[in-house]
Amino acid sequence: MGYDEILDRKNVDEKREFVQRFVSARDNIVQFVASRLGWSHDAKFAGIKKGSFNVSFVVRNVGDGSKVLIRFPFPGQVYTPWLEEKVTNEVMVLGYIHTHTTIPVPRVLAWGPADVSPSQLGPFIIMEFIEGTPLDTLMGDPTVPEKDPPVLDPAIDERKLTFVYDQIASLMLQLSRLPFSRIGAIGETAVSRRPLTYDMNELVTITGTPASAFPDGPFDKASDYFNAVAHYHRVRLSTQRNAVYDAKDARRHLAACQGLAKLIPQYCDQEEGYFLYIDDFHPTNILADPDTWQITAVVDLEFINAMPAQYAYDVPPWLLLREPPVGRSPEMNELETLFTRRMEQFLAAVQRAETASPDSQYPSLSAKMRESWDTKRFWFNLAMRNPLDASAIYEYNLRGPVVLDQNESPEIELFVAKKLKQLEEYKREEAQIS
Repeated sequence: MGYDEILDRKNVDEKREFVQRFVSARDNIVQFVASRLGWSHDAKFAGIKKGSFNVSFVVRNVGDGSKVLIRFPFPGQVYTPWLEEKVTNEVMVLGYIHTHTTIPVPRVLAWGPADVSPSQLGPFIIMEFIEGTPLDTLMGDPTVPEKDPPVLDPAIDERKLTFVYDQIASLMLQLSRLPFSRIGAIGETAVSRRPLTYDMNELVTITGTPASAFPDGPFDKASDYFNAVAHYHRVRLSTQRNAVYDAKDARRHLAACQGLAKLIPQYCDQEEGYFLYIDDFHPTNILADPDTWQITAVVDLEFINAMPAQYAYDVPPWLLLREPPVGRSPEMNELETLFTRRMEQFLAAVQRAETASPDSQYPSLSAKMRESWDTKRFWFNLAMRNPLDASAIYEYNLRGPVVLDQNESPEIELFVAKKLKQLEEYKREEAQIS
């Protein structure tokens, strides 16, 4: 199953309460921005921006017409005890990328914790406001209803798509040449804290996985990191009350959990080092000029960490603006054909970027991306980053039909009985509050 719907209702209530406080404090927030930035002229509210994890006000300086964004993370969408950690990580990353690359990211003008924020709404970032249209809007099929997830326009202008790929390839090439000595969140110049990843936040907020299951510090070895990920995959499966449909499904997910952990020695590359990886990297978070498709900004970098190099060596999974094809069916086979076509187009863009900016100190990014696809490391990486889809990826894209380790038979049956009891309790509670 997917998320815990009972928990999600509580999250929605928490977000709704925060939005009410946020909107009510609008004038106070606008004046706070002017004061914090030392503006000598009045400030005016110029709009609201809402994303998956943050909500923002656009504030205009009446004197010179410039605009800034003040942004707060969403309690309920972001695990509340991690709000300041998330903001700190993003501020550090934005500064590092701005200093060491040509990637267009917003400049941080001010930031701070909850106790110095307006109306104590929570940790905040004030950053420059950059105009642009999300790339998924420009690249998406216009016939798909707005409420549905975007899908790559089958009639897209190929020259514009190639131009976008060239820009993103250059972006990814730069990130793949910024080595770090450990896995985790970066400080001013080096890794100093644990990695706070997209999937960690999702698991604790939408499945109820206990926060104690997640790492509390950086990692020196890729294998240690992947073993920690496999651990919290297993904890999620064990603790999420509606994680399975029935006994058969419980065995299937348990087998996939066991099997994926056993693949770590095969797919974990210990020798490649660690590079910045954007965990929530998608055209949704890339702004561009709507006329030229020139990228103007990469935004929402809260879940970027120094990660195993093999993550940086994957082709983007969003090449069709949707999840890559998982499973075996006529529809999935057709999607895989479309995906591999776009993958070849993207790899050609990476090769052009490498030719334009050669550096023999680092391996060929395009060659590494092709190797990842050919060896199925791409699918292993995707499964490790997507716990709720990991069983399907393991079964359909990595190993075929899953088989439980029969040496653990007594433990298996105890696990199945536990999951069925949890599911019964979950359904009973759901019925009471419906």
